[in-house]
Amino acid sequence: MNWKYITLLLITLMLAFLLPNSVLAHGTAVSSSKVVGDYKIEFEYNVPQIIAGETNSYVFRLINNKTNDFVNFDSLLVRFEDKKDQSTVIVARVVQDELQDGVGRLTTMMNKGDYSITLSFYKTGNKVAEANFDLTVLPSDADKKFPILPVISAVVGLVVGFVASKMISHFSSNDKK
Repeated sequence: MNWKYITLLLITLMLAFLLPNSVLAHGTAVSSSKVVGDYKIEFEYNVPQIIAGETNSYVFRLINNKTNDFVNFDSLLVRFEDKKDQSTVIVARVVQDELQDGVGRLTTMMNKGDYSITLSFYKTGNKVAEANFDLTVLPSDADKKFPILPVISAVVGLVVGFVASKMISHFSSNDKK
């Protein structure tokens, strides 16, 4: 029996069970849409809740309301406004060269609060559709809680690694006899 491979297998299985759920979990994208004339405008983000201080990706689509096909547009103006004081937090312009199949993307980190997102789609210099969406960014709990799961995982990993190295060296010396 080759103890090196058995030990390696046991370590791999133990670490797989000790990984934090956030690493293993797949969030569900949140999508909102509004019909504006002949178009449907979609606003989507890749996690169930936006948390302050975390980087998130946002997707913006312009869709033909009758055919459900993506509509190509020349540019998209994205504006994030803080609802509390009506200040503009982010303004981004996405141009045709940055688009893929009529989809605009923006990645940014937000502070906690309530925001209004305005999406304005342009084609040949004319605005073809515009819609507003609401977004709530939740406060981060990182500064309030001690990160117990990563600490426990690290300590257990160190102990398991130490024990495994001792076992491997013990069995290696017995195999040579």
